[in-house]
Amino acid sequence: MGYGTQFAPELEEGNNIVDSPIEGQKRDTKTLTQENQITDAQRRAIYAIYNALGYSETQMKEIMQTRYNKSDSKLLTKQEASDFIDYLNNIKDKKLTH
Repeated sequence: MGYGTQFAPELEEGNNIVDSPIEGQKRDTKTLTQENQITDAQRRAIYAIYNALGYSETQMKEIMQTRYNKSDSKLLTKQEASDFIDYLNNIKDKKLTH
């Protein structure tokens, strides 16, 4: 617990004050968000594919809301954007083969 340890010379830390380690310490959430957020290239790819499919922006936002519970592509993670691009490409491929 540490009570009274300030008077225990065998536990002396010198001039360095040391806190207990925190397990599973999380990184700065702002940095993590920037690392994982959709890239501009992914946003352009989504835009190009949904235009090629003839979908409106409203239709795309409805699909994003249904699949990822997000209303705007800016809110997608890189992984979600990658999945969404694959999803749209599958729709496009199916339309081309029929």
